Amino acid sequence: MIRLLKWAAAILGGLVLSVLLVILAVLGWLRAEDPVAAAQRAVPPFALAQRIDAPENRDGEHRIQSDITLTAPGELPVRFAVSLPEDAANEPMPVQIVVGGLRAGRENIQRLPSPVGKNAIVAFEYPEREAISDKKASIPSRILAIREGAVVTPRQLVAILRWTREQPWADASRVSLLGYSLGAIFVPAAHETARANGIESRVTILAFGGADVAEIVPVALKFKSPALHWIVGILAGSVLHSIEPSYFLPRMETQTLLINAEADELIPPASARLMTELTPQPKWVVTMPGDHINPRDPVVLTHVVNVSRDWLVARGAANEPR
Repeated sequence: MIRLLKWAAAILGGLVLSVLLVILAVLGWLRAEDPVAAAQRAVPPFALAQRIDAPENRDGEHRIQSDITLTAPGELPVRFAVSLPEDAANEPMPVQIVVGGLRAGRENIQRLPSPVGKNAIVAFEYPEREAISDKKASIPSRILAIREGAVVTPRQLVAILRWTREQPWADASRVSLLGYSLGAIFVPAAHETARANGIESRVTILAFGGADVAEIVPVALKFKSPALHWIVGILAGSVLHSIEPSYFLPRMETQTLLINAEADELIPPASARLMTELTPQPKWVVTMPGDHINPRDPVVLTHVVNVSRDWLVARGAANEPR
């Protein structure tokens, strides 16, 4: 019996060791590629596949909201929403491309306080959003969806930047990229991809974000155990290696507004400081009281929008609301 137990223990130990070696090999493979070189790959032309228009009344401000889908061979569909003034659909105006949380593009636009004025608002919708949010799916499948979504998000933002600049209602010289919360983590990589594809974006907002995703993810998921924090950090740092802001922030060539929260419960203070420190000049830093931005809190949201809008208007990247 003792010999049998030893034999079983040896087999079990060998299996555990084999699994650990496979996991380490996969994590090593995920970290092997140079993120900057990967971000500089060419983005193919995307074509309009679907457009659904609907009138939008925002406290008496009449606008047209469109759900847009772009497609290209071999690429995941790009989905986003556009909000335009009803009376100026073909008149060039500033464009603000908003990259927020995992909500749909239409939801992000609907949460913006009125008035919007003579500005085009584009709200990005993350690829694999539903697969990532599906709590019934297995953990490995959700991790794969996160990895796939992270890899293609900068490419999709570049497809939107390119498409937007070609529209008759867009002033191509005044297209800005605004990252809030999760979006602030992706925007630096998107800038690198855009520049490599011949697209410039001169004005940027990075709000409630940070650098070093290996520290951000365990804190955002509220893992208290040091062991779990370490394990999740290694996994997150590997899965999201391709979009780690630390690689891209020093390479940004824009005017940048950084907005941080004094008591942000989702972004570690060290990560917020690192994003601020790595962002090159010219940059402006605003620290707001309170927690991480909550889109369900109209007071906080209005404050954030007003600060963002005032800064954009001062740089000619937005028009004053009517």
